[in-house]
Amino acid sequence: MKKQQNNGGFSLLEVILAMAILAILSIPLLSYFTQSMKYNAMMADKQHATNLAQEVMEDLKKQPQLVEPVSAGGFTVPYLTGYVQTGYTPAAAGGSTTAGEVSYYGAADAIGQKYDVEVKVSTDVPENTALMPQMDGIDDTKDVVAAEGGQLQEALTYFSAENAQYAGANNVPAQSESEIEKNLKRTISITVEPTHVLVACSYACENIDGVDPAEVYTCNDFAEEDMQNIEHIYLMYNVKQDRDALEIRCAAGVAVPKLIVVCQNISEVNAKHLSYQLVVSPKDGCKMPAVASNLGNKSYPDDPAATTNAGNIYQDSYLLSVAPLVESKEGVRKVNLQVSVYKKGKGNSSDKETYRYITVNSAKGE
Repeated sequence: MKKQQNNGGFSLLEVILAMAILAILSIPLLSYFTQSMKYNAMMADKQHATNLAQEVMEDLKKQPQLVEPVSAGGFTVPYLTGYVQTGYTPAAAGGSTTAGEVSYYGAADAIGQKYDVEVKVSTDVPENTALMPQMDGIDDTKDVVAAEGGQLQEALTYFSAENAQYAGANNVPAQSESEIEKNLKRTISITVEPTHVLVACSYACENIDGVDPAEVYTCNDFAEEDMQNIEHIYLMYNVKQDRDALEIRCAAGVAVPKLIVVCQNISEVNAKHLSYQLVVSPKDGCKMPAVASNLGNKSYPDDPAATTNAGNIYQDSYLLSVAPLVESKEGVRKVNLQVSVYKKGKGNSSDKETYRYITVNSAKGE
């Protein structure tokens, strides 16, 4: 008797088992595709938010005058159509109509976008308190504004700590901060490359117990910008010693732009540092740039009553004849910008940071 063959196909049990195995294999794949779609959507959303932040930033930077002084309410930014001012913080006690930080909130529907936007605009008092001429026509796409801001205090803190450590170890009194300040030696360095500019600062300290006079403390940079075809570098700084060194370096074939040296505490120089020298030293084959400054010149050349300021600028050991600054009594300021983009409807809520896509920062001179 022949054995019968079963050609009836898969049994119901086999089909059920196959479907179960297929389902088990499909679940991770479906999860992967679902997560991938969510991730792609999230990244696309973030890219759109990034583009919006950059667009708002560029629109602000190209405006000729961002900061408009008002009364006790601080200052305004007239180019933010549809935005609502949400706060003003003075830069110092007592307040100022031209210094501090002002913030604006733009709801998505009010500004015609898919996201909420927050804009913060600030200026800093130390860059604006001195009476100084205005350099007309600062263009943030072609000019670099390098402003001092706390580097001296950084160096004092560092070298004071070294002196205090020595004093404690040797059971002698620590030297005063004013004594340490008198013995500081500052070097400002400008490095110009085809698409990059760095204005840096460092200090050495001599004749102070516990401090190696050969040691160099590198401070935070005055400025660092990625740009090309630069026309001017505005160096805005304070004088505290009788001599500063300025080193200039450049890449091969790159010309150093015109240097505008603005001493922000010129009245203090006229009173305490009559023999002040800024010694400029071009390095590595760089040519000496054209220089304009209020040092050694009248701050307001067309004013017959104005006196010539103290201080001189040297190229190594040679006294330079530098051009005066443009006559004006309006201050030059560096304006800091911050743009943050949030999920629609969340940009003004208490938990807005949870819904923030991106924050971009920049600055312009005006």
